[in-house]
Amino acid sequence: MFWSAIATLGYVLLMALPSGKVPGVHYFALFIATAGAAPMIATTISWTGNTWSNGKPSFIAMERY
Repeated sequence: MFWSAIATLGYVLLMALPSGKVPGVHYFALFIATAGAAPMIATTISWTGNTWSNGKPSFIAMERY
C-alpha cells in the first residue's frame, strides 16, 4: 500500500500542476510516480509466483500477468 500511495501522489501532482509553467516540478512528480510504481512490479511477480500452485498453472499465471 505504501508504494501505491507514493505513485498516486506523483500522479496527483502531475494532474494538479499547470502545464508548461515549471518543468522541473513536472519531472519531479514523474519521478515520484515512477518510483512508486516500479517496486509494485516485483511485488506482483513474487505474489503471483507464490500464490499459484507449483508447476504449469504457476507458469501460465506468470506469463499472463
